[in-house]
Amino acid sequence: MDLCDQCGNKSLMPEHYSDVCLCKKCSMKLLSSTWKNKEYDSNEEIDRQMEKVIKLAGKYSYSPKVIEGLSSFFSSKKIDGLYRKFSGGCGQKIIVCSDRLIIKTEADFDIKEIRKAYKRMCAGKRGAIGIGDYVSAQQATQIVSMAIGNIVPGRGFIKSGIKALGSGVASNAISGNVSYNEKPQKSETLNISSGDKKIYYAEYDIVTFYGPISEEEYGFIRFQNSHLADESNMDVIFCFVNTKSKVNQANEIYNYIQSQIASINESKLNNVMEQPQMTEKNEAIQVPDQILKYKELFDVGAITEEEFTAKKKQLLGL
Repeated sequence: MDLCDQCGNKSLMPEHYSDVCLCKKCSMKLLSSTWKNKEYDSNEEIDRQMEKVIKLAGKYSYSPKVIEGLSSFFSSKKIDGLYRKFSGGCGQKIIVCSDRLIIKTEADFDIKEIRKAYKRMCAGKRGAIGIGDYVSAQQATQIVSMAIGNIVPGRGFIKSGIKALGSGVASNAISGNVSYNEKPQKSETLNISSGDKKIYYAEYDIVTFYGPISEEEYGFIRFQNSHLADESNMDVIFCFVNTKSKVNQANEIYNYIQSQIASINESKLNNVMEQPQMTEKNEAIQVPDQILKYKELFDVGAITEEEFTAKKKQLLGL
């Protein structure tokens, strides 16, 4: 059995916080059940929780060793550059940092349903779902024709005419959603598998927010590499459900990532702009050294005075 670092008693069910061991009683004084296994959404949230626990530890006169161990415990939970953690509500969680993000996809993520919603969005079919999203105009026409045939009494020419009229009306109505001559949309591949996917903003520098419209169940944030934008199988997708809270949080995350990408691109541009200036500066430093080298050659008689003067004018741009 381990000894409690606070009270010194043996513990059958010790709790460990970094290098510190506390018995159940000493842990309960700190309300450990409310924070020990908690999933924190930001480093600031971790700091606030740590402050509360350290304040409790001080109230009960916990030793400096225990307080240091508790501080280390919370510090170990922090993620460098963390902005926010966010659960989309459909089997994906995103961890957003200053220069990167991680998308965690659970094993029970419904890839078939999400893929259907994503492809529908990419095809421009937004808003409420209509019959044209599930069957073609030709299929729907046949269904209507069969239905009319079942409900219209009689047979022969009159019944055939009514069926043809009904089919025509159905075809015209449905063609508003699906056209026989409609230009096919570019095929979009949704490449998602369970596990963690880490991307850096310096590489995936295009981010697009697709907020859900009307009765759509899902919204998406798409990340693309500008050099591979035409290869949809390289896109990284994060999905979130259509609730006011989720949509607002997803939009905030999108805006933050956009600002980080803009900062990275500005930094790249500044580096490119500075390179010619550095080159010119280096060349300016080298000119006196080169003139001195030719002067030494002139002094030892390796070149004539005319050659030295001409070279000096050339280096000075005269």
